[in-house]
Amino acid sequence: MKKILLITLTIFLMFIFIGCNQDLSESTNTDKENDDLVTPIDNQNDDSSAENNGDQDLEDLEDDENDNQEEQDVIKQLNQVVYQSRRYGNRDNDYLDRLQKASFRLYDLIKTEGKGNKENYVISPVSLYMSFAMLYYLGDETVKTEIIELLELSEEDMFFKERVFELLVNPRTHSDQSASDINLINSIWLDNDLDINYNQDVLDALANELYCYAYEAPFQNDNQKANEAIREFIKEKTNGAIDKNFNFSEETIFSLINTIYFKDAWDDNLRDLYSKQDIFHMDSDDIMSEYLYGKYFNGIEKSDEIARSMFTYTANGYVLHFIVPNEGHTLDEAMDSNHLYDFLKIDSPTHSGNVYYHTRAIFPKYKVESTTEVKDILLNKKYLQKTSSIFFSDLTGDQPLAVGRIRHDVVLDVGKKGIEGSAVTIIDVKAGAGIGGKEEIEHVYFDFVVDKNFGFVLCDPKGIVLFMGEVTNPNV
Repeated sequence: MKKILLITLTIFLMFIFIGCNQDLSESTNTDKENDDLVTPIDNQNDDSSAENNGDQDLEDLEDDENDNQEEQDVIKQLNQVVYQSRRYGNRDNDYLDRLQKASFRLYDLIKTEGKGNKENYVISPVSLYMSFAMLYYLGDETVKTEIIELLELSEEDMFFKERVFELLVNPRTHSDQSASDINLINSIWLDNDLDINYNQDVLDALANELYCYAYEAPFQNDNQKANEAIREFIKEKTNGAIDKNFNFSEETIFSLINTIYFKDAWDDNLRDLYSKQDIFHMDSDDIMSEYLYGKYFNGIEKSDEIARSMFTYTANGYVLHFIVPNEGHTLDEAMDSNHLYDFLKIDSPTHSGNVYYHTRAIFPKYKVESTTEVKDILLNKKYLQKTSSIFFSDLTGDQPLAVGRIRHDVVLDVGKKGIEGSAVTIIDVKAGAGIGGKEEIEHVYFDFVVDKNFGFVLCDPKGIVLFMGEVTNPNV
């Protein structure tokens, strides 16, 4: 019995620290169809070996289960612990709070120039964060100092493994997995044709700390092949949502790439939300738009002098907040990072005495696509100046490096069936120069109608900001 418990606990720990994201382990090898385009660098042998051993242990354990009902009960209980850990991760509320503040700060910094004169805009803060974390890990003290200054986070916030795990854990619950998915992938693409001896220990550490997988790409000698390989990789990891030529330069020494794909239905039974046409009030005109009618949730809208807000949930507990400016205030004021950070923390009352409130969000169907050249914007604001000029890394030894480009592409589709979102962040590196009683209860129902310019913030069940943006024309 003790032996069974020991094996089971071992498997539990493997699920937590190694098997938290199956798609990540699969990404250590490229698909057969891409074998002629890109070569994976084998820096994951130990992990894959551990996973294979884990699979064998599981098979042996399943054979032994039939021998003893008591052992089956123990296994069942530990499986439930694994399920809860995969769903929620190891919560660190202070860290998640700081990460949310950094997310809003990033949005503030890049929104104005990134949005330009476009009507709608979206970014994925978690994708940007993961990309900066990889750069932080590889860079020298100059890089680390500039990234901490940019994000206003601490050193341990940038690559502490258990905290990264919180971002990678897949909180699927009981809904149909074909309608629910989240995959966050880190990768580094290196030109092995160059006269550079990449430090394998650094690659191994990057894989261990940030679940980052390494691939070869001949940026200099066969630039077209390198571009095709990365294009196919990003297309696959974003489920086809982002399919474009990113025009990697022949000067690229290595590229850090984060992709995120998210999908969830509104309903466990995959039922569409009810919809109908109604008026949406733009600044310049009124248009007809298709509105989606969400479910009723406990509580009423929260509000302050600047804005009001309500939310809706997906089947797996992801929260989509709608932020609508009050009369006399602008969307820029409502989405300002300082306002947003405090505003979303306001409690939404669920009842007053024996009167219980229930509110549903009625919001337009919308799809937002954005491309942002992040480095140019940050340079104009005096961030990452040295990182964009010259730095060094233990990965490449004495080779001077510089960030050549930080590009961020996002697609978010909010429709009848649910939400689907994809993002990629690319960092190119080149050579540098209370209820009681039995009294009668009254239930009151409200509609929160999003019928004019609005901001949105999509968070996972722990509060990590996956996507956020603004919509002034849902029909675009």
